[in-house]
Amino acid sequence: MTQKLKPLYLKVLIEGRPLSRVLVDNGSVLNIIPINVTRKLGKTAEDVIPSDVAISGFTGGSVETQRILSLELIVGDITTMTAFFIVESTAAYYLLLGREWIHYNFCIPSTLYQMLIFWDGDEVKIVEVDNKPFIAKVYHADAELYNGEFVPVRFIGKDSKG
Repeated sequence: MTQKLKPLYLKVLIEGRPLSRVLVDNGSVLNIIPINVTRKLGKTAEDVIPSDVAISGFTGGSVETQRILSLELIVGDITTMTAFFIVESTAAYYLLLGREWIHYNFCIPSTLYQMLIFWDGDEVKIVEVDNKPFIAKVYHADAELYNGEFVPVRFIGKDSKG
């Protein structure tokens, strides 16, 4: 059953460039882009619209968005100009698509079936989600915590706290 609890991550084209780790979240009202992603897309101060909107984050804290950026977003074969609120944060996603984008595109996100369903007139279009949005990496520090039998290494001794 835990396989059905995965979030919806997409691979999209943004301004003609491929981008993975795009989270579809029907719990969010707005579309969000971290500021570091706007820099990677080569966007400057001339590309943004000033904003003084404060949004509430997952932890309940308030984050002020000072800019809005409009970008061409392609999901499957659906192309829309999408407004993103720029936030200063580190996140597990490169873009977050909220209810504004979902409703505008007549989209039904399904975490159960891991797909997006679009209505385009009388036609139904289905977009599969990215099932592996993250790459697992093993670092040297991880390997040193295990001995040759793949059991946790037991640390013996006292630190400054006893």
